[in-house]
Amino acid sequence: MKDYQRNLVYSWENSIVAPNDNFVMSMSECQNFVEFVWANEGRTVPPLVVESRKVIRATGSRLTIELPNIKKGSWARKRWVLLHEISHAILDNSHITGSTLSYGHGPIFVDRYINLLVKYMYMSRDQLVSEAMSRGIRVAVD
Repeated sequence: MKDYQRNLVYSWENSIVAPNDNFVMSMSECQNFVEFVWANEGRTVPPLVVESRKVIRATGSRLTIELPNIKKGSWARKRWVLLHEISHAILDNSHITGSTLSYGHGPIFVDRYINLLVKYMYMSRDQLVSEAMSRGIRVAVD
């Protein structure tokens, strides 16, 4: 299945979300943040945050959030990146269903991500949804 919104989402978050987060975290702070959000969302056994030389982009699944090596840039050690990957992890049900179905960066993912940005970065839901939709990003509105 084609992830038709991925580039649109990346562009939107780089111009609208990223400028609101200037604090770079250590790996242990990243893990603590993931554990905090995971628990607040009513979940158990959070993904493990790892640094990888193999990835150039952050990736997230139910079990692991991989961040690029710090030498490739500190951009990945920020709340907005972790919330993006936590959104993927929350929507990853493969451990339950055995399915490889992915929400990618589709409307359900974007809605989940926006909800986390509002809750943990205190951003305006109305502004985030409006900006996303004005860029052609579909959002599954609650």
